Amino acid sequence: MKKFVKGCLLVAGGLCVVGLLMVCVCAAMGGGELFVRAMENNEFSIGDMGYRMNSVTVHPDSVTVHPFDQDGQNDDWMFDEESDDQDWDKDDDYDNDWDDDDYDTHEFFNTTEKTAVASKDDIQVIDLKVGAAQLKVGQSEDDQYWFQCNEGKIVQCYVKDDNTLVIRGVNKIGNHNVKIYLYVPADVRLDFVNIELGAGQIRMDGIQSGVLDAAVGAGQAKFTGMDVNDISLEVGAGEVDYAGTVQGDIDVDCAMGQVKMNLYSREQDWNYDISCAAGQIQLSDMVYDNLFNDAKIDNNAMWDCDLECTMGQIAVTFQQGA
Repeated sequence: MKKFVKGCLLVAGGLCVVGLLMVCVCAAMGGGELFVRAMENNEFSIGDMGYRMNSVTVHPDSVTVHPFDQDGQNDDWMFDEESDDQDWDKDDDYDNDWDDDDYDTHEFFNTTEKTAVASKDDIQVIDLKVGAAQLKVGQSEDDQYWFQCNEGKIVQCYVKDDNTLVIRGVNKIGNHNVKIYLYVPADVRLDFVNIELGAGQIRMDGIQSGVLDAAVGAGQAKFTGMDVNDISLEVGAGEVDYAGTVQGDIDVDCAMGQVKMNLYSREQDWNYDISCAAGQIQLSDMVYDNLFNDAKIDNNAMWDCDLECTMGQIAVTFQQGA
């Protein structure tokens, strides 16, 4: 994947150079003067495509162009003004992706009241998919897992037979008014935490887990006071801010977003594989920011840290003794 992305960027850069050279050659042969003259005389056209300045001719001749009014708005506006504020219809607008078996075998918690859903010995895995909602995960004051949501009809919480607590939230981008709260017993160390976030927000504080696997699309995720073994972060155009302890492997894949990690450890605790295309990676005081600036650092450490950045930014800092 790394070589493929770099190859695409190199090919795109080469094509840009070739295109620029062709433009310069055409201009030198008098093409620029002809173009300016055609623009001045309203005679600019593109071959047989049927386009001409000050007129619209599209083949076939069956396209109607709606004029804009003086305010620049089209008279035939396609959206209702109140469409963004309408409540969702449970059956038509919300696409759930739960297994059919879950409806038959599990108890659903969809109350707007704060509700105990499981005891601390009943849960080993937390699976969260919240779309465009806002989710806060913190510590409870007792030995119970507590769930609460202000929109119970479109958010479901249930416990599967394999000791997995599942929350399925909003898949429809745009409704950020859905707020979900999950409280985890303070002395619990989970086996696995899985997070899938669309354009929403997640705030997770003080959670302990063997593995943290988070995929963030265009949303924001903030982790504070965390204690995990292995961590995997996949970021599209969103933002992730992680502060805490990692006692295992680190895998970060950032496309166009931003990832900040403040690790309560030493830089020498990991071996590093750094790959940067058109983005930027900062590891402590070192910066890697071009196609040919990849690095492999062998500290003879127990754990590996794989950082891959396409067009975004990754920054990793270390704070000993935190």
